[in-house]
Amino acid sequence: MVDTRPTVSKKRFLTDRARRIFEGLGYSVDTDSDDETLSAERDDKVVRIAPLPKTEIEDSDEETACPFQWQDDKYCFVADSKSGDLERVKKAVSDLVPSGSDWVVMGVTESGYEVHG
Repeated sequence: MVDTRPTVSKKRFLTDRARRIFEGLGYSVDTDSDDETLSAERDDKVVRIAPLPKTEIEDSDEETACPFQWQDDKYCFVADSKSGDLERVKKAVSDLVPSGSDWVVMGVTESGYEVHG
């Protein structure tokens, strides 16, 4: 039997999971103008959120791996926990973020998440 359900891109899956997680934490979440990153706000704190599928980390340059203008100081990079590649994502991100910025890598699955900072 052929599966005819529409497939969701890995980036869309990561974005949707991050949205639900941050909304569950009481943040107001908006899609940014590029339609791939999010902004989450709560108590005058803004967190910029970007999905980072494994394929974008493997051979990425700064522009591909980091879609931000670095105007804020809090960032959350979302990756798939199942990829087993969170440490690699963490290293790639740590080489890109400006010093003094607060950032985390959030590993997500269908049913949960873990935060690495």
